[in-house]
Amino acid sequence: IEYLQKNYNINLFSLHDELFFYDKKRVEKFINKKKRRKLKFRWSSSFHINLLKNKDIYSDEFLLNLKKEGMFYNGLGVESGSTSQLKRYRKNILPEDVIKVVKRFERLKILLTYSFMIGSPYETYENMIDTAKLIYKMRFLSPKYAYITGPVLFRPYPGADIYKDAICMG
Repeated sequence: IEYLQKNYNINLFSLHDELFFYDKKRVEKFINKKKRRKLKFRWSSSFHINLLKNKDIYSDEFLLNLKKEGMFYNGLGVESGSTSQLKRYRKNILPEDVIKVVKRFERLKILLTYSFMIGSPYETYENMIDTAKLIYKMRFLSPKYAYITGPVLFRPYPGADIYKDAICMG
């Protein structure tokens, strides 16, 4: 990062690491190095909702410090507004958890992008309606800080159980 800043004047970085926030000490180390080297840049990464729905792991104070240190948005893969689909995706979250996070980040004035998908095996019309309702509610609760991507068409990844289901279903 330091090299790219000095040589190419790059001041915006996206950390494409799905597990970046799973280790809070790693995040603290990243921020401490950024401060120690007096680096000024904006950055983003990805969170899992389970890390954000309660304040035990990432307190409001910690998140606001990340914002102060250049974090300008983060992505969350919600995938669906349907409880049954969320179980099928093994997300270990409920639509209520998503709403809790939306409200929290609206209050903190931190932008999150929430991604959704439709068209997976076993998904019903009612499941898609649940997703649309959740998206609508999120946009109403946080018009400035909840950015919605999708729903995009389901794309199964080879090796995942749901990929095998999709192949079997044609």
